[in-house]
Amino acid sequence: MSEKDPDLNILGLKIAKPFKKLGIKFGFVKDKNGIIWMPWDAYDGYRTPAERKGNFNQLEIEDLLITVGMNSRIRAPVVETFYNGIKNKEEWHREAENLLAALDLNLHLADADDHNIERVAKLFHILKNVDGIGVAVAGKILYRKRQRLVPMLDSIIQELVCCLAIRKRGADKIGCALNKLKDMCGDRKEALASLCGKFNQRHGLPEPGLTPLRALESLLWWEAYQPLGEEVDEKIVAYREADRWSWDEKKRKWA
Repeated sequence: MSEKDPDLNILGLKIAKPFKKLGIKFGFVKDKNGIIWMPWDAYDGYRTPAERKGNFNQLEIEDLLITVGMNSRIRAPVVETFYNGIKNKEEWHREAENLLAALDLNLHLADADDHNIERVAKLFHILKNVDGIGVAVAGKILYRKRQRLVPMLDSIIQELVCCLAIRKRGADKIGCALNKLKDMCGDRKEALASLCGKFNQRHGLPEPGLTPLRALESLLWWEAYQPLGEEVDEKIVAYREADRWSWDEKKRKWA
């Protein structure tokens, strides 16, 4: 543990060197191989035409296209389906925008009540039911609309968080992950806020900058995905060694 980059301990999970890991994750610091990852401005800091006008409730085709920067691997038919849904104001599009409008732009997941968490879960389900858009792409779209409230759930984060939560058989994975992340954000609310404040100041990021939820989700992704030599918490090492979310190259999916 470094005094300048202290461990982040959340509900019994120890994350070493969080400031350094976040710097690498968002392209501000080279990794150990000298590589710069996806720059902040290319995804987290990007704003769609509507967002530049202050409208974070409107879903646009840019909201889907920008997810390519986060390895969404969307294909042309998916883009066409999403675009037509917007153009024709299909039911999923109207319902999603209405739900976004009901969610306070400044609401943090740590402070969200059950009703608002249900709204977020419903947004995930609405978008993932659009042809070609699963939970991961839905999270990449919704996160940028409510950066303090909506996590970028994917096959890694969702599985890890549900493992930590000891999800009951048959329980909704999205709801499980949202509630566990809420508890984790609330457990070290001040520490996460301080970490983000220092990070945003160091890199000159405008509001909202790196939010506590985005920091936590990114650090959990690192723990679940990066080489085990990168000081990964022993609890997560045990999950990984048990192949709880190992990559199946032949099936092209996570186990």
